[in-house]
Amino acid sequence: MDREKLIRECLPLCRREALKWKHTPLDQDDLVGDAHVGLVKAAERFDPGRGVPFRAFALIAIRGALIDTVRRAAKKDSLGDGRFVSFFPYDVQRDDDNAERGQQGQPKHLEDPGPTLEELVERRAQIRMVHELPAAERFVLIRTTVDGAPAQEVADEMGVTPDRVYTLSAMGARRLKRRLERMAA
Repeated sequence: MDREKLIRECLPLCRREALKWKHTPLDQDDLVGDAHVGLVKAAERFDPGRGVPFRAFALIAIRGALIDTVRRAAKKDSLGDGRFVSFFPYDVQRDDDNAERGQQGQPKHLEDPGPTLEELVERRAQIRMVHELPAAERFVLIRTTVDGAPAQEVADEMGVTPDRVYTLSAMGARRLKRRLERMAA
């Protein structure tokens, strides 16, 4: 397939993915431009012999380009509008009582809000179960459930009908449910 045609077909993905970052003060047109760069790089690296639809391959490259842009902006400690990012680690909070009296606030330690070791082990087992699903079921579940993509879009990416997407989703969900039940028993 022609690279230009692949790129033209996926151009709307760039704007859609850039809109997911509209909550940041970064310029939307710059984000769309960076997404276009990711799309062009995806077209250059795409190998149709691997059996992955170009749309799915391009989507990953576009998201990666956008994340790189946001990371670069955060690395500079600037959000692009003159404001700078500064933060304390999760376990340190300033004591505002002393600050009101004109003294420097002293750090106080808070309880770690992160997951417990048991929760981490359980999550890792669940991720392993998802990874062990057949590739098509895993792809459909991730795109529809995690990414929130509509069935028609996923069907277009995979080159199948929306009914097949629903079937793969149901089969994958049933398979995961059975594995989770076995793990809990």
